[in-house]
Amino acid sequence: MRPRSLLLVLSVSLVGALAACPVDPAVPPPDPDPVPDPDTSDVLFEPDHVLLVDIELAAADWDTLRFQSRSIVDIFGGDCLAQPFADPFSYFTASVTVDGETMTDVGVRKKGFLGSLNADKPSLKIKFDEFVGGRRLHDLSRLTLNNNVQDPSAIRQCLGYGVFAAAGVPAPRCNFAHVTVNGVDLGLYTHVESMDRHLIGRAFDDDTGDLWEGTLSDFRTGWTGTFEKKTNKEVVDKAHLEAVRLAAEAPDDELIDQLEAQIDLDGFVTLWATESLIAHWDGYGGNTNNFYLYDDPTTGTLHFLPWGIDQTFVNGPDGAPPPAVTTVGVLARRLLDLPEGRERYESEMARLLDEAWDEAALTAEIDRMEALIVPLVSLETHTAIDDVRAFVDGRRASVTAVLDAGLAPVTDPLRDAFCFELIGDVDVTFATTWGTITNDDIFNTGSGTLGGTVRGTAITPTAVGSRTGAHPEQPGRAVLQVFAAMPDESIVAAAVECDEVQLAEGTITLDGDQAIGYLVRFVPATGANELLGLLLAGTLTLSAAGMEAGAPFEGSIASEVYWFPF
Repeated sequence: MRPRSLLLVLSVSLVGALAACPVDPAVPPPDPDPVPDPDTSDVLFEPDHVLLVDIELAAADWDTLRFQSRSIVDIFGGDCLAQPFADPFSYFTASVTVDGETMTDVGVRKKGFLGSLNADKPSLKIKFDEFVGGRRLHDLSRLTLNNNVQDPSAIRQCLGYGVFAAAGVPAPRCNFAHVTVNGVDLGLYTHVESMDRHLIGRAFDDDTGDLWEGTLSDFRTGWTGTFEKKTNKEVVDKAHLEAVRLAAEAPDDELIDQLEAQIDLDGFVTLWATESLIAHWDGYGGNTNNFYLYDDPTTGTLHFLPWGIDQTFVNGPDGAPPPAVTTVGVLARRLLDLPEGRERYESEMARLLDEAWDEAALTAEIDRMEALIVPLVSLETHTAIDDVRAFVDGRRASVTAVLDAGLAPVTDPLRDAFCFELIGDVDVTFATTWGTITNDDIFNTGSGTLGGTVRGTAITPTAVGSRTGAHPEQPGRAVLQVFAAMPDESIVAAAVECDEVQLAEGTITLDGDQAIGYLVRFVPATGANELLGLLLAGTLTLSAAGMEAGAPFEGSIASEVYWFPF
């Protein structure tokens, strides 16, 4: 018998045997289209409820976690646009209780880029499945808790994400959390929905696509390296990002069509206009920062999502309104170059003012959130909330005035790369006494040495003096200055500013955040002065650090010197 005939006989026999088997009526047939369990995550984002989050972990682990950090050099040093920024934060094992529900062996780590980093009240990521696979709390694998260091009102993020949602932009859910760690009350946090597949699944029909985080990232040659892939990490293929970059370089008459082939252009314009409306200067349009991209397999296009909106709803100096259109990102810039692009933006902003910017509703939401968090915030928070109210009241008028005047192309060039340049190094010693910072007799308030090179030129002083004390304009801060008289009658000064509490550490890292160092040159005869560079990736070492008037203050500084292009 030929093979085909044998297979036919076997298949007929098998079908017959199966047909002869009795069916057990007590066993229901499998559901061909099972209904998934309902998503219960809304319970964690109830707007009128403050989550109670209690974290317990080893004291040593907590101290390691909260002091993990990155410096300005970590971000801007070297070829800073070549790859995603390094993540210095580690997960530590903890027991976490959320509204009375406890999980052990949970992962907890610090979060933040630069400005929001804080050792006393760090922003936190809680990952339920970091050490035990598949675990969820109300269908969520993680929580994101922001410390509000850059949001003194504590309400900007939830208010802003509400505006994005009203505008039709996929946005995280948001409410508040009261956090304790090892019994220590850390106060109020903003609880923002994490950017992961769960959020993507709420906003899109297919959640299997690639999710990218944009951090100081843009669609320009040499600027796509910082995009970081957050899902499907096994293969990092930036072909679609590069296709957007090429589309952004298209001639004017082809730009719209080429962009629409790669991104959800209408959705981008909505995100861009909403960023501008709420004054999100640190988003894509204003700083090519704090945004996500989802590569939707259903549409084949990239969709923009907002993130990091804590510095929003803020007027400029003296109450000046922020720009009605942000123009730093290349996509924003190219679209403003075209009449059709300007028309799209103006039309979308007008729609937002009609449909997503309801002053009465926003004020009611501000009042609701303020009443909810009253027990957990200070008087300063209420003052900052009043500033948000003032922004909401005046924003329509300032934006409408710009729209009525009509947008115009931007003539300024796109910004240069912001990577720091290593230009030298310094070695400093000092011996002075606390409280001399207000004494202008700078070569008789202390002694020391100052050497090194800047751009190949050696620092060769004829005399050195030093002084220190409490910062005259910033309470809680200390300042140290070492002056070098140069042969050309100029003075080169190395200075470090840090929190007074850091002085007890003995050795302080010059990270450009809590401890700031800089090198300046000034000419007493003319009053001319210039910044020579920043003291970074170095240390201030103290052998004596008394903080009573006249107490010895002695030590050394060893640091690299960097220049920055902005």
